[in-house]
Amino acid sequence: VTAPRPFSLERLLADVATAVGSQPAAAPTAAPPGRVAPLDAAALTTGLATLDPRWRIDIVLDPRRASGLEVALVAELRSASYARAADLAHAVAGLAEAQDHHPTLVHARRTVTVRVTTGAGGGRLTARDLAFAQVVDDLARELGAQ
Repeated sequence: VTAPRPFSLERLLADVATAVGSQPAAAPTAAPPGRVAPLDAAALTTGLATLDPRWRIDIVLDPRRASGLEVALVAELRSASYARAADLAHAVAGLAEAQDHHPTLVHARRTVTVRVTTGAGGGRLTARDLAFAQVVDDLARELGAQ
């Protein structure tokens, strides 16, 4: 039995890109005009360690992206009732407006799912996404979400 390899975002993206027949986009050292530089694996790993463990990385096929992939942070926030979940979704929407950073929000029963990525980052995660997720964590704690 071999020990599992340590997690590597670059390797994961390359494996997914190979599986779908596309080439992963190289992480730029500087963002082109109108774009935001995506996080490298070390910065992403460090940033994830500061978030509530409910956050996960989600990778989906997206033909609009040069790499053919979109990488997002996703969290499911559970509230005590449908109305409290609606309050949480409304609070996250207000935060999104204030930061001009608009995640996908899904409110179903007592759960609000938050999916955040930066389009200007080429569908990769950026420092804005981590900062937004941290404030969502604070809102969720304040509003009693689990």
